Amino acid sequence: MRRPITMACRGFDRITIVAILCLFTSNIAAQKPTLPADVLKQPVSELRFNHTALGDVLVTLGHTAKVRVQFAADVDRRAVVHAAFIVSTFEGALREVLENKQLDYEVLDEKTIRIVNRKR
Repeated sequence: MRRPITMACRGFDRITIVAILCLFTSNIAAQKPTLPADVLKQPVSELRFNHTALGDVLVTLGHTAKVRVQFAADVDRRAVVHAAFIVSTFEGALREVLENKQLDYEVLDEKTIRIVNRKR
């Protein structure tokens, strides 16, 4: 009895096809999502924060660039940003605030970041 062979599989055995699929899917999984360049370069002009909760500062920055900001469970959103006067891009402002609090961010997708504690 003959088995049908699809055009895509002609000339390949099952092991070869499985190996190709594994390489393809592992390459996709290895690629980390990034924020688009236009989001990172979004201008942030004259934002003033004085004794403001970290969570409020970062959510406000996110709103300026249309980025959702999430927080890891161990990040203290209530930590106070004593004074910040920001005239920068979204990326520059984000880095400035995170550096002062020993935090970092992970990109979850093109419009979402998660604030995490910096790895030591």
